[in-house]
Amino acid sequence: MSSADFARTRKGCDRDLKVVVKDPEEFEQALREFRRKVQEQGLVREMRRRAHYVPPAEARKIKSLRARRRRTR
Repeated sequence: MSSADFARTRKGCDRDLKVVVKDPEEFEQALREFRRKVQEQGLVREMRRRAHYVPPAEARKIKSLRARRRRTR
């Protein structure tokens, strides 16, 4: 299995993000559509999450703290 095949089989990897600009005057509309699609797919959040490596022990600690905060609300 190649890495491209693996990427397609992973859950949530349907990130074919295409916005067609038909007229140069419609660029602003296409930009708004692009931003909306990026927001819907959560690409910015995912990019920020992957920006820095978090060791597994630290990730468990953060997950536990978030769960604790959620329970106390």
